[in-house]
Amino acid sequence: MIRTNPTSRPGAVPRVRYAPVLAFVLGFVATGVIPGRADAGGTVCEAYWDQRYDQALKLAEQIVGSDAPMDEKLSAYRCEACTHVARREVEPAKDSILGMLQLDS
Repeated sequence: MIRTNPTSRPGAVPRVRYAPVLAFVLGFVATGVIPGRADAGGTVCEAYWDQRYDQALKLAEQIVGSDAPMDEKLSAYRCEACTHVARREVEPAKDSILGMLQLDS
């Protein structure tokens, strides 16, 4: 996944191609178990599956900014990323994935 330009100077910093990485991560995220209706993260996913993207993003923002348990925040980030991909918004999708990864740190 990390490729360098073959004509680049020795010692050049490799550039990461983000499209394959993003596709892999989103594939992993999309195959995750969708939580039930009881938890707050599930409402974000429910809005996503019903193609109510604006509502899904608003709900995700509320959950991520709250003191919800980590698994609900993870679910909200997951469905937020999928929503951004459905809307063809690459940078916000990357930000959602980054937010998911930062939950563990």
